[in-house]
Amino acid sequence: MEIRSFIVNNWKKLSSGVLGVFVVIGLLCAITGCGGGGVDTPPPLSSPPPVDSGLPPDPGEAGLVGLLGVDSDNDGVRDDIQRYIALTYPDSEKTQAALTEFTKGMQEELVNAEDKELSIEIAIKGNMMISCIKYINPENGSRIWRELRAEILNTEERSRAYIQYNDQLGGEVFSLFPRAASSCGFDVDSLPN
Repeated sequence: MEIRSFIVNNWKKLSSGVLGVFVVIGLLCAITGCGGGGVDTPPPLSSPPPVDSGLPPDPGEAGLVGLLGVDSDNDGVRDDIQRYIALTYPDSEKTQAALTEFTKGMQEELVNAEDKELSIEIAIKGNMMISCIKYINPENGSRIWRELRAEILNTEERSRAYIQYNDQLGGEVFSLFPRAASSCGFDVDSLPN
């Protein structure tokens, strides 16, 4: 609110001349958040899945402990991430499958961040999974995997491990994979949507 009172108290000084008007408009936009949109928003959440949907319970604070958090059903994916994927993309089994595979790869990145050769192998698989996500979601694939990555790296420990993993890749050159079903580690065509 300091900016607002500054504008009100200094209106005459700020608005003198054409440049001043633009400064005032810019400050007002900064305060009110105007900007015309243009920001990708995630798809709206559908109604939550039924209780018997097979999702593990929300791990709460326990999910923030350690690199791998809580995986109560031992499927190789943290419970909070499993829930995020299912609840954010309930209408696309293909997207869920691709993000689940991507998550498993990211978890490998975190636990093997100290091993350069293994990090390189994992990065190649990760690039394939990103290509898979972009194949399934050609318009929003980049945003989708980046948002998931942010969910996965939700603690300082996980973020530090990811930085260490990325450091292992320094100086390496990686090929891009085509956006094709063959980039996916599962049969894309066997899933309905």
